[in-house]
Amino acid sequence: MESNRTVFANATIATAAGVRPGAVAVCGGVIDAVGNVEPRDGDRVVDCRGLCIMPGLVDVHVHLREPGYEYKETIAAGTAAAARGGYTTVCSMPNLRPVPDCPESLGVQLDAIRRTAVVRVVPYASITRGQKGAGELVDFESLAESVVGFSDDGKGVQEESLMREAMLRAKAVDRPIAAHCEVDELLRGGYIHDGGYCREHGHRGICSESEWAQVVRDVRLAAETGCRYHVCHVSTRESVEAVRRGKADGVRVTCETGPHYLLLCDDDLQEEGRFKMNPPLRSADDRSALIEGIADGTIEVVATDHAPHSAGRSRAVWNSVPWASSVSNAPSRCFIPIWCAAGQSRSNGSWPSCPRIRAASSGSAGGSFQVRRPTSRFSTSTPNTKSTPNASSPRAAPPLSPAGASAASACLRWSAARWHTAGCRSAMSNCQ
Repeated sequence: MESNRTVFANATIATAAGVRPGAVAVCGGVIDAVGNVEPRDGDRVVDCRGLCIMPGLVDVHVHLREPGYEYKETIAAGTAAAARGGYTTVCSMPNLRPVPDCPESLGVQLDAIRRTAVVRVVPYASITRGQKGAGELVDFESLAESVVGFSDDGKGVQEESLMREAMLRAKAVDRPIAAHCEVDELLRGGYIHDGGYCREHGHRGICSESEWAQVVRDVRLAAETGCRYHVCHVSTRESVEAVRRGKADGVRVTCETGPHYLLLCDDDLQEEGRFKMNPPLRSADDRSALIEGIADGTIEVVATDHAPHSAGRSRAVWNSVPWASSVSNAPSRCFIPIWCAAGQSRSNGSWPSCPRIRAASSGSAGGSFQVRRPTSRFSTSTPNTKSTPNASSPRAAPPLSPAGASAASACLRWSAARWHTAGCRSAMSNCQ
């Protein structure tokens, strides 16, 4: 009997309910069964022994560089890397040209996404015109339907009154503010953390207060306005504690950190631009506080902050290299194997076996992102099959609906084409 069903057998299946052995059956582009699945006559069976199948991952913080900076990366290339790493949804930041600060500019990005993306891409719009962290706010209402939230990532919103008004407008359209927290006047020309390495090597440092002072301010404003507020790439102990206190007080605040802040600290710095990023790598004590924050649920998300730059500039000296050009800003395709390898190297039990990624519903006091039930639609493909986008025959990304846009940062799309079935060892080799 002929069958169009494929059974991914002998796998380790990881879901929110736990990890267990089993199989996944796929029929006609829809998941047919998960768990104890017996192949039928005519089924195509793929042996996944030694491999792990999990729901598609969501990266809430990436930089895809298109439009405007295609020499660094295109949407096609960036989303192919995401798919290779097991990501089915990514949320792209607005530091583009043109900045998505009005429907016309956002439309340029959305068109490129629909033409060339191979995973779901949901963009952020900027908070301010030109993404300057100051000046005039964007028209939140005209942009809200097509974006997951509003962010000036790369710039902190400097004026308290402007951030308060931004939060009120974001609340009115039921979208979160995702804040890059940085006080300009505290930077003082610094480019790495103001710690031991900085002082020993005669560099200009960035103090921790430049981040946490704005986190403290914004948590207070979120409590005042009722806005859903998300802190991007937290790197300091004080920032974690400010979010922890906010949650305890019922503020609708969430936060993320990056894998580089969990794996490295300023003790690991070397005299080359690959180690320059914003925020900078902090102290070992800060890193410990971040790991503790994941363990107790203060930090819900580990986001890659995938931020490619041209190779030549990434290798430049400290004071000439662009921000976030470091190879330590883990590319989307590398996060899972890097995380697993780090866990294997720590035998004292201090490393979380899996990030506690929680997506609270809009009705929850702590939630910044809305949630919907995962869909079971997907395109089938063989595990470990490489695919390269073809500009002449692009795969269209799904159209953005209001419900989909609000949920994209939290929804796990059960897609066999994207399920990460590469073992840690082989995936690590693919990242090199």
